[in-house]
Amino acid sequence: MAKVKSDQFNGALAKAGPDIRLFLFYGADEANSAALAQKTRLHLGKDAEKVDISGAQLKEDPAFLVQEAASLSLFGDKRTLFVVGKGEECRTAITMLLEAETVENPVIVQLSGITDKSATAKLVASEKYALGCISYQPELGHVAQSIRAMAQEKGLAMPREIAESIARYTRLDRRLAGIEVEKIALYLDAEPGGRKTVDNVVMAQLAAETDEDALAPALNAIMSGQMAQLPAKLARLSDGSLQPILLLRALEARAVKLGQIHTAIRAGQDSDKAIQYAGIFYKEKPNVQMQLQRWRPAAVARLTERLIDLHGRMMQSSQDAIRLLTQECTAIAINAARSKRR
Repeated sequence: MAKVKSDQFNGALAKAGPDIRLFLFYGADEANSAALAQKTRLHLGKDAEKVDISGAQLKEDPAFLVQEAASLSLFGDKRTLFVVGKGEECRTAITMLLEAETVENPVIVQLSGITDKSATAKLVASEKYALGCISYQPELGHVAQSIRAMAQEKGLAMPREIAESIARYTRLDRRLAGIEVEKIALYLDAEPGGRKTVDNVVMAQLAAETDEDALAPALNAIMSGQMAQLPAKLARLSDGSLQPILLLRALEARAVKLGQIHTAIRAGQDSDKAIQYAGIFYKEKPNVQMQLQRWRPAAVARLTERLIDLHGRMMQSSQDAIRLLTQECTAIAINAARSKRR
């Protein structure tokens, strides 16, 4: 079909026909690529089964992608294949997919570390059955503008200075900035169409209420997979000694920091310095070091996505907040405990 820039993608997606079998997202703004990939998945069918495939898996077995794309589910349900990889490791698999006679399931591929000049990007740009989208490194002003727009949708009036501050501490990551906007909206009990003002006093109060130190015992039991301690920590939700939204915010903050540390380490920074620059209190350093092993970059990304979804469900059904949070915390802890054994 074509290659488009991220700001052109919505129009291209609306025009994309059912014959588009591959959507490729790449570029320096990986967070925006991830957001557009998720949007595409929902556009293709929010009830469709999501089949996660790693780029490393396709590097070892390129034919696997074609096999999965051509296969129907046992009950004929829709499926969407979702591939996350890096560099050129998926190029052979993508070539085979585009050359296949028939494809039953659309494929979404998100790749880091490639540019317009990369072979995979050139391949997709020249294919009629594919749509490529590049997300360039965003500028502070553009991200701040997006944050203010998100805030307005939630019923918040946010000054440019605060939006820029959020853009800086989320490192121009629109998805993480979206989490921050959700937090503020929930804190102020904002509603679409309203106009709750966000000022420095509100931001200071919100920061004080999300202090990880007070929440550390429960937070670390969940994130480190300490199953023996978990029931007692989660019981605090039911007895009122631990507020659900504060624990959720602490989980979101820890996921953000783990992601930042992993990114810094992949960029060549020493792990101790990466932890220090992420603002981790020295008493929490051993817990964070453990959690970096339990939660690898791909797992942190999935965790962040789940927490965003949970945040939305808790906002929509406040009476079920404790039940929803308890279930998700248990699932997170189980995953962390399993990763210890792997």
